[in-house]
Amino acid sequence: MEKKYIILFLAFLGSFIFVLWCFPGERKQRDNKVPYWFNFFTPLGDLFANDCGEWFDRVFSPLSSKMQKLSNDSGLQWAPARIIGLQITVLLTAVILTGVFLFMVNVPFFYSIWLIVIMGLVAGLIPLMTISRMAKKRTSEISRVLPFAIDLISSAMNAGLDFASAVRYYNTLNFKDPLSVEFNVLLSEIELGKSRADALKNMAARIKSDEFDRFVSAIVYSLESGAAIIDVMQIQADEVRRIRFSRLEQENAKVPSKMLVPIILCIVPAVFITVLVPIILSIKDIGLLTIISQKGIW
Repeated sequence: MEKKYIILFLAFLGSFIFVLWCFPGERKQRDNKVPYWFNFFTPLGDLFANDCGEWFDRVFSPLSSKMQKLSNDSGLQWAPARIIGLQITVLLTAVILTGVFLFMVNVPFFYSIWLIVIMGLVAGLIPLMTISRMAKKRTSEISRVLPFAIDLISSAMNAGLDFASAVRYYNTLNFKDPLSVEFNVLLSEIELGKSRADALKNMAARIKSDEFDRFVSAIVYSLESGAAIIDVMQIQADEVRRIRFSRLEQENAKVPSKMLVPIILCIVPAVFITVLVPIILSIKDIGLLTIISQKGIW
């Protein structure tokens, strides 16, 4: 009887969420910056964000600030309330689907409740994990293209362009990378009246990359001291490239130790099975196991 009411409750909850998801009449175009499944849950997540997300911002402000930083690092620039709304939507969807499936296959009630809770909590963490992975990927992409961008900008400055014009020329090449997006913001701030040093510092604060922080520090120092900015940029390009190669060498050095886990878990058992099973079957065929058992050795 309990299962019947729980199934009815889950069916009602699923219908209620579906109606809420269909409620926003105007759909925005798909945002290419986010995974495809984000766009499916975002309309309903925005509804939850209006109330639950704002309440979360007030009550858990330290955690909300961390989520805002993670969102900025990933390039989404989402408010924490929107992320919370997305988490609530994914959590409720997982609870409904898991609950209906478990009760339909006649899993015991106690285990069903625990599995529903666990699946809901795990599903609620998936948006944060996805945004964190996007932030790491974005930082890695910026570190990868930064030496090439510095070389190109310094070459344009050698041809007679100033710094802002060289950055604008880099953006006209239409490279589809996060650094081009940040350079667009940099140019916008310079056009609005900010100094190049302040705009570069703001860009470094948004990117959160050690290599770019060193580059900005060197450029700002050259602007304040009057040193040749072109020479500084060429030196920084070589330094960023050297740091990247050093990091890649460190990652390559870790590969053998990382390979130990799949070798121990997958390859070694297969080798033992391949070697020992024929031996055991041969011993069984000659009756050695029967003789040993009859003599009382086992």
